[in-house]
Amino acid sequence: MSSSKLIVAVLGGPSPGIKEAWPSITSGHDTDPFPLAIQCFSQDQADRIMRLQNYTVKFIEGNSPSTIFATLAIFKEDITGFFPNHEEFFSIVHGWKVGIFLDRPMALAQVNGLEIQKFHKFKTLIEALHFMIFKGNIPNDESQLTSTGLTRDTKSFVTIHRSSTSQRQHGVPQPASLQQLATQFKQLQVKSPTSYQSIDSSSLPIVFHYNRSLSGITGIVFVGESDNINSDSPPAGVLGIDAEKYLFAYGYQASAIWSIIHAFREGHSSQDFTNYLCTRGMPLLEAKYLFELISGRDVYLCDSAFI
Repeated sequence: MSSSKLIVAVLGGPSPGIKEAWPSITSGHDTDPFPLAIQCFSQDQADRIMRLQNYTVKFIEGNSPSTIFATLAIFKEDITGFFPNHEEFFSIVHGWKVGIFLDRPMALAQVNGLEIQKFHKFKTLIEALHFMIFKGNIPNDESQLTSTGLTRDTKSFVTIHRSSTSQRQHGVPQPASLQQLATQFKQLQVKSPTSYQSIDSSSLPIVFHYNRSLSGITGIVFVGESDNINSDSPPAGVLGIDAEKYLFAYGYQASAIWSIIHAFREGHSSQDFTNYLCTRGMPLLEAKYLFELISGRDVYLCDSAFI
């Protein structure tokens, strides 16, 4: 149920922040991606959206739409959690007011009576953001679609990574390559020639650690943020100090650590251990190294290579 008080989170532009009135934003398919207004039902939702402004948008808003969305896509899991029980997001590019609306009657009121309309309804906020950032001009280039995580056929957000045939057959979600993530985060400090001010690199947020499942990064914890420790985490000492320090530093979630414990206890060899974890998304080299940390034995790799 929507609140009677209008709450709007405004990302980017000259006056970002939480507003009680819809801001005046230029309408049209060839306007800049920002400012971008998003309707919220609560102050908490608005506060969470504004974290994107503080940690991401203010560093990248002068870049191309492709770069902007590719960077925001890194935070897909966090963005999905902003409105966990809502499945109607109306992106209005050309209307009386433009932005992302949650309320259907309010959204329709922005296009009624207009000869030129450009809007679309989506089930997820990340899809709605994609439409607004590209102003409804969905890229035709397949590589551009792939890099932003959208497929042309379904128009729904999915994580797309290269993976081996055997991993695809097992339906294992693959993590983005570290090189790809490093490149995208490097772009946080790159701006196209615009009228925006230069970036002070000292103001960039510092990552404390990534949250990880076996199949890859699921979230980010920055320095200064609270880091909630799962109450269902395994007791200390089960896997040994070296392995547990490694898993803690890399932000593995409790469910992933329990799976690692199961793989080590139930497996009869390093191959059993790595097969169990790799079919659930962990890279082979990491699984082999983790087995070394837990068992204390060197594990030689294929083609006479070893760590």
